[in-house]
Amino acid sequence: MSKPLIFDIHGFSLDDGPGIRTTVFLKGCPLSCIWCHNPESWSPKVQIAFYPELCIGCGECVTACPAEATAMSLRDRINRERCTCCGNCAAICPPTALKIVGNYYPPDELAERLLKNRSFYQTSGGGVTFSGGEPTLHVSYLEDVMRYLKAEGIHIVVQTSGMFDLDIFISNLLPLKFLVLSLKFQVFSKKFPGKNALIL
Repeated sequence: MSKPLIFDIHGFSLDDGPGIRTTVFLKGCPLSCIWCHNPESWSPKVQIAFYPELCIGCGECVTACPAEATAMSLRDRINRERCTCCGNCAAICPPTALKIVGNYYPPDELAERLLKNRSFYQTSGGGVTFSGGEPTLHVSYLEDVMRYLKAEGIHIVVQTSGMFDLDIFISNLLPLKFLVLSLKFQVFSKKFPGKNALIL
């Protein structure tokens, strides 16, 4: 997995931890739960989403695609086997019926963007929540962003399925001290193979 991709940054979130929060949704997940609220997070790669209710049938996407992967006759407008996810169709679509799902932000740039809501965090006891997908798939990236935020006194939550490497989690992330939200933990450790562990 190369660069971690973010498919949404949701401000004024009230359901992902205490207080007013900004929730960062990262792409990539080892699971494919049928009840998942964010199936666009499963793949770690850039994708093009189609919202049929927004499409006005202008055909701009067809002329913009260099791979000739779009057609008005296709139900979701895109031949996924031909699509290179260049984003030309999404860039030209007037009603944004086609959208790129997955953008990369350097850690310092993401932290700077998240710090813009600092006043909301401070007055409400809130902070930043990392969700997904599975944010712990991107430990190094997460660690870098969290260090920026921790240096500014921002409260952090990590929402996880619990399906991660326990040893890496303990050595890289746990020292940063944050709140973990999870329905079930199924973490894996080299020290304790086959054992599950609960971390709170």
